[in-house]
Amino acid sequence: MMNKKIKIITTGGTIACHEGGNGFRPDVEGDNLINRLLSKDFPEAEDIRKAADKGEIRFDFCSLMCIDSSDMRIRDQVKIAEEVSRSLDDYDGIIITHGTDTMAYTAAALSVMLRNVPVPVILTGSQLSVDEEGTDASVNFCDSVRAVMKEIRGIYICFGGYLIDGRYATKVDSDDPNAFVSTDRAYIYNINDLELLITRHELLMENETKEEFSFKPLAEKEILLIKMHPAFSGKVLRNMLGSGCEAAVIELYGKGGLPAGDEEFLSVIEDYIKKGMRVFVISQCIYRDTDLTRYEVGRKLLAKGVEVIKNYSTEYAIMYAVSSVE
Repeated sequence: MMNKKIKIITTGGTIACHEGGNGFRPDVEGDNLINRLLSKDFPEAEDIRKAADKGEIRFDFCSLMCIDSSDMRIRDQVKIAEEVSRSLDDYDGIIITHGTDTMAYTAAALSVMLRNVPVPVILTGSQLSVDEEGTDASVNFCDSVRAVMKEIRGIYICFGGYLIDGRYATKVDSDDPNAFVSTDRAYIYNINDLELLITRHELLMENETKEEFSFKPLAEKEILLIKMHPAFSGKVLRNMLGSGCEAAVIELYGKGGLPAGDEEFLSVIEDYIKKGMRVFVISQCIYRDTDLTRYEVGRKLLAKGVEVIKNYSTEYAIMYAVSSVE
């Protein structure tokens, strides 16, 4: 095993929670958390623990915050991105422990802010706290370490035995250990078989234009997320778009449909785009490939000036919208 230097950034979340009498709250930080994750209570951590004892893996810690991930805001994600950016030259990989509820949003935000990262940046967490019986905390953390040992780069979520590209990851289960999926099946990898991912990276390195790493922090913006449904109307859409938001992401039916029978839908979208609002559209399907050219209603939307977010997650669409607003 090659010697690896790994930066651990802790941010709170369920993985760091403790039952204090009024419900779980995050309060286990830094090396205290990692020591618990690698304790002898977890046989799945034995190889990582031994490698650390031999000096084959070195962990450095940063307790950046200790919050419930429901409290994660853009400014917090910028702090994480800043810490990652400062650490890239000194480490072979970075692991961020994070609550699951907004983990996909943070993975998406980092994917927007941090372009062409030269090492793996992996977010992980757990459905059960590190101290709960049957916790998935240690196995997810150890899988993240094993992924860092591979010759990959990019921003990922490691959870439930899978590595998912941060641009496509979305949470689909509030309880099951397999909490995340990829909105494009081509960007999820079994942690025990990363050869496809490694091959992809080798091809990218051969064929890409060698773009340099860049970091562009997100600013605090107000983005509206709208989901099409049968009890929705053009009148309501007008009220929502007129609420003062700076951009909107609309989740459409299927490949990219909305009720064309209600002509106000299209006119409202056209009106607000003419006023300078950017309107992004994406399929509301979990597994998606948004294509507005397939149906007539989609082509009408394109003519109004909407911007299509193809097969990325809704979380990524929102963060892309944040980055796109002046």
